[in-house]
Amino acid sequence: MPTMKDVAARAGVAVSTVSRILNASGYGSAETRSRVLAASSALGYLPSLRARGLRQSRTMTVGVAVPDLGNPVFLDYVRGVEHTAGQAGYAVTICDGQASVEVQGRQFGRLLADRVDGLVVIPPILALDAVEPFLRAGVPVAPLAELDDRTRVRMHVDATLPAMLEALRLLQHGGHERIAYVTRRTPMREASLLNWVDARVYGLRKVGFDFEERYILRVDTTDDCRAAVQRLEAAGEGPTAYVVSPYGLAPRLLAAIYDSGLSIPADVSFVCHGDSDWAVAHRPPLAVIRRDYYAQAAWWTRELLARVEGDPRAGGPVPNLPYEFVARGSIGPVRRAVERPSGTDLTTRRR
Repeated sequence: MPTMKDVAARAGVAVSTVSRILNASGYGSAETRSRVLAASSALGYLPSLRARGLRQSRTMTVGVAVPDLGNPVFLDYVRGVEHTAGQAGYAVTICDGQASVEVQGRQFGRLLADRVDGLVVIPPILALDAVEPFLRAGVPVAPLAELDDRTRVRMHVDATLPAMLEALRLLQHGGHERIAYVTRRTPMREASLLNWVDARVYGLRKVGFDFEERYILRVDTTDDCRAAVQRLEAAGEGPTAYVVSPYGLAPRLLAAIYDSGLSIPADVSFVCHGDSDWAVAHRPPLAVIRRDYYAQAAWWTRELLARVEGDPRAGGPVPNLPYEFVARGSIGPVRRAVERPSGTDLTTRRR
């Protein structure tokens, strides 16, 4: 009787690659998948029912890990997962990471102990290393995750940089030179990873836009935002535009701007990452960088369930819906005079 090792030898791949493809538990290129399936068919290989027994005994539950339910953007992701999984007969367990690596790590441990059939991780993932036990247990993770050659977890994610660059170029076209980037002081990532703020700033620098360090504002609370805005205004270095991420910081920064006696867009322009009915209802409506969060989560969930149910065609790349920049009334040309302290260059540098 042929074995998985025989299939691997015939297909010219590793046994682990055969396992991932036949069990739909990881990524394999279309060409590799085709070779493995052809070799399996030619040899008449049938996976051991005993070996697959645990995976066939499903709990019909899917876990969804959310970085911070205080951010309304993530609610659309959750709805996309819950509706798609529910239509397929699965229950969904929702875990709020509370913007904490430790909290999300504990939640992952509970989900694994509860034997969920699959895990959807809404990015940004906080506790990356805590995904590894799922992969070693053969539990599918979406967006697609796998172990690399160093047994480190690698997740297939996308980027917002093109849409963000479009927003920044529009601001520059309106005469904005002092553009502030506002983000969390406490990064929602493990310390072992490249800080996601630095990664985004570095990515923009590579394509020609560079924030000055004084205009990268790291804040967590409304008081933090108020102090940062007032400090720059008092120094005569007030930004003429703010770009804020994540979306949960937007109302805190808006409060700080208004408390400082500034108006939007007469005094400052405003762009935020993420969208919701609230952003549209605000006056003026807020310019945003967004994508269809519900549809993206539905894509991830359908692909995840295909792997859970052993579809050998599953496990390939899932379409990443593009981010888009939506210009609204919170963006306008520079209108207020900007006094520059002598001897300083406060312009946005371009490469």
